[in-house]
Amino acid sequence: MNSSSRLFYTSPAQSFHEALPMGNGSLGAVAYSGIQSDRYSLNLDTLWSGFPGNKRPDPEAYEAYRKTKNYTMDGEYRKAYLSAAGFLGNRSEVYLPLGNLFIHTSHSDIRSYVRALDLENALLESSYLCCGVTYTKNAFLSYPDRVFVLRFSCDKKGALSFHASFDSQLKSCVFTDGNDLVMQGECPYRSYDTPENKCGYALEYSQEPDKKGVKFYARLRIMTDGVLHADPKTLSVTGASEAIFLLAADTNFLSPFALDDTDAFRANVLTTLSLAAAKGFQTLKDAHTADYHALFDRTRLTFSGPSRDTLPTDERLAAFQEDPADAGLYALLFDYGKYLAISSSRQGTQASNLQGLWNECLTPPWRSNYTLNINTEMNYYPLLACGLFDCFEPLVRFVKDRSVTGKEAARVLYHADGFVLHHNSDIWGFALPASTAAEWGFWNAAGAWLCRELYRYYRYTGNVEYLEADAYPLMKQAALFYLDELCDNGECLSVCPTTSPENAFLDENGEKCAVTRASAMTDSLVYGLFCDILDAGTHTAKRDRALEARIRAALPRMKPFTIGADGKTVEWDEPHTPVELHHRHVSHLYALFPGGLIDVKNDPQTAKACKASLVERGGDGTGWSLAWKLCLWASLGEKEEASRLLKRFLTPVETDTVCCTGGVYKNLLCAHPPFQIDGNFGVIAGLLNMLVSEDGTLLPALPNELCSGKLIGYRLKDGKILDFEWKDGRVVCQKLRTANDEK
Repeated sequence: MNSSSRLFYTSPAQSFHEALPMGNGSLGAVAYSGIQSDRYSLNLDTLWSGFPGNKRPDPEAYEAYRKTKNYTMDGEYRKAYLSAAGFLGNRSEVYLPLGNLFIHTSHSDIRSYVRALDLENALLESSYLCCGVTYTKNAFLSYPDRVFVLRFSCDKKGALSFHASFDSQLKSCVFTDGNDLVMQGECPYRSYDTPENKCGYALEYSQEPDKKGVKFYARLRIMTDGVLHADPKTLSVTGASEAIFLLAADTNFLSPFALDDTDAFRANVLTTLSLAAAKGFQTLKDAHTADYHALFDRTRLTFSGPSRDTLPTDERLAAFQEDPADAGLYALLFDYGKYLAISSSRQGTQASNLQGLWNECLTPPWRSNYTLNINTEMNYYPLLACGLFDCFEPLVRFVKDRSVTGKEAARVLYHADGFVLHHNSDIWGFALPASTAAEWGFWNAAGAWLCRELYRYYRYTGNVEYLEADAYPLMKQAALFYLDELCDNGECLSVCPTTSPENAFLDENGEKCAVTRASAMTDSLVYGLFCDILDAGTHTAKRDRALEARIRAALPRMKPFTIGADGKTVEWDEPHTPVELHHRHVSHLYALFPGGLIDVKNDPQTAKACKASLVERGGDGTGWSLAWKLCLWASLGEKEEASRLLKRFLTPVETDTVCCTGGVYKNLLCAHPPFQIDGNFGVIAGLLNMLVSEDGTLLPALPNELCSGKLIGYRLKDGKILDFEWKDGRVVCQKLRTANDEK
């Protein structure tokens, strides 16, 4: 195991924020690596509350939208804000935990304990000494074989005894079937808002046949040289030297629009388990590591500087606060981000949600859903530059599925063409404006943002077949909606009404407002989408010239961003007074990053305005907000600020209390807080931005503490691959190649 690319600890995890995540995109496990009771918190990417078609747009909401639009055009923002409440819909459904696998022993008086996550090979290992016997656990989650695999062994013949059990917070039952342990159950059919609950919502099961929730099925098999005994609800092993655990699980989810009403998903689990059992541990491990390396090895980042990789990760993180001279910790953070991406998003799986793949709460914060005004997109920021194209596929399917529900939402709610997506989504393709407040619920530019990400995939891969079959049709449908929603305010065209995500301002009477005639983010997104469509048209024989003509007529009158009299980027249609000056979102700077609409070198005035806006927003933030600000400062070439935020992101967080300051937990997962995975991806995007700019400039914001290093396999948008090395802040060698070149 490479000591420089692993997380390790000298005591078992006491909480989720100390436990170590594993995943194959579909099945996830968070390992506590305990002794007397070892817990693996399990997840399935298709395990959600709700059912297909459970939320439909309300035709009566259009009248509220029409009133809101009229008030907005007249500049009556308070009335628009109040009227928007009638337009807001329901809430997304909830991503749910599958349950727990427990392994119970009678071990005590433990010595030499260690647990580690090997990022190079996606392997989890724990070991300890008890009564002169060394016990070892090795675990991984296989994508090729779709199973959780764990080997529990000892170095003394016959010294291993334990029993294994399941539990779940969901409606379920546990039983043995032959020598296998089975857990099956059903998810709630809906979530609903309730002020009585701490999280603000609750879950409900239904007895109605057409309102049944998702069904799930998990099966555990243990192969051992000891004696295996199947009790009614547990599996026990005595007198063993080794035991191989194989766990497979599935649901009856077929698509956002259908559940399987047969037992096929149960049969699939049994087949998967039997095939894996026939291969054996070493064959499964070899297939897993080969599959993982094919992705993880595509991009390598190392730094030539001090590294405290001999310290346990929690101690290392604490030492970093006293002395940040630990270049190896930044490389570890980068490798961890790659590991999390490969573990939570693979071909055929669901896209990464707010917590990637890992959630052990029945009612998680923000429903552990897809939040489309920054968080879902941030999950995929660094994947293309790292060559993780396979991991991007779930996002493509995510947009395709939601274009269906989004088309209905556009037609019913707006009387518009194309498709629209708002603030939130879930596995059922939720496309409605979320309830409770216009600041987040009313925003309708998610379709533009996601389609820009799809075109970015084409720019990296040059895959014309993908462009014509997937990206271009979706981009066109998104554009049709915004063309219908463009309004003429007398000076320019803008999407009206709109908001700046989750932010609010005060009107002249000091009353809270959020809905305006224009926002920098919405107009930047739509402007960028229109430009992407025109560019895409030059790469396909299926270009839509009629649509291009409409876009060419609109573009000259659109303003993706405006500089105010104070020299800062204007967030709304005019320089309103924000309710919260240091708001966590920096949406008005989307055009800089990730929008790529501002040429920093050739447009110094706009770059200066962006810098002034960043300074005004403040230097702190939640986990993902820190990551976004890091990306922005790096895009501006400001290494001191970028370096400060990179260090700030590595601040340890001990509490789950929702607040405006974040960092990381002891397991290096991003602390919003509470846990959100987006920051883990955003921060490595920022780190890459410090090394390679949008235009290909090398070391544009290199911090002093990372003055020497090597980046291998960085993907550029023209399909080229960049390798380069630097020493003492200067590039010493570089090479451009293609995927077909010999390395």
